Amino acid sequence: MKVKALVTGLAALAMLGAACSATTSEANARIDEPFNRVVIRVGEGSVTVERTTGRVEWFATADFAGERPAFDPVVVDGELIVDDGCSGAEDCSVRYTILVPENTTVTATSGSGDVTVRQLIGNVSVDAGAGTVFLDTVNGTVAVTTGSGDILGAKLVAASASFVSSSGNIDVAFENVIPDLVVQTGSGNVTAQVPEGPYNIDAVTDSGATDFKIDDTDSAPNTIMLRTGSGNLTVYRQ
Repeated sequence: MKVKALVTGLAALAMLGAACSATTSEANARIDEPFNRVVIRVGEGSVTVERTTGRVEWFATADFAGERPAFDPVVVDGELIVDDGCSGAEDCSVRYTILVPENTTVTATSGSGDVTVRQLIGNVSVDAGAGTVFLDTVNGTVAVTTGSGDILGAKLVAASASFVSSSGNIDVAFENVIPDLVVQTGSGNVTAQVPEGPYNIDAVTDSGATDFKIDDTDSAPNTIMLRTGSGNLTVYRQ
């Protein structure tokens, strides 16, 4: 009887382990409804939004235990809503790749995971709890905030841009003379590359070096504000 009970118990544990094991599910679909804005809300997982000259569509890979998350993006009033759908799933994360028209604005909120935006004309706003944010060839007003993670930007064009991280390095490069740039991190190095100004640079580091390769003029109409609690501040000529 004891042997039988032990076998039954082991079988129950095996069934429980199988029920709790992680599952991977993949999906993709074409987006036929028109939209000019993407709104992203994910708890855990990475998101990539990039321009396409072909089909407008999305791809997703979800890792989860239990019920499959409902991670199907939908268009509502001209907005593409992207949600991880993980509220009813355990140990859930979703990785998205979304191909959109060039003239698209992006608003993204991520709890944990990387966010990448590429080759778009439109304003971009990202609020990430943890993870790297990478903006590549974006033309529009930019506002990026991370709790813990690096912020990287390349080939940016903006009239105004703000990059704030509680802990992480920030490295951004602009193609245009930017009138208003704010770069701030609690702990990490700050590097900005900009074309010839003139610029009025307002820089403060509690512990670190400063190195400016461009002219700093108090009366300049274009302002660059740099802050770090612990790290170096560097500005190069693009």
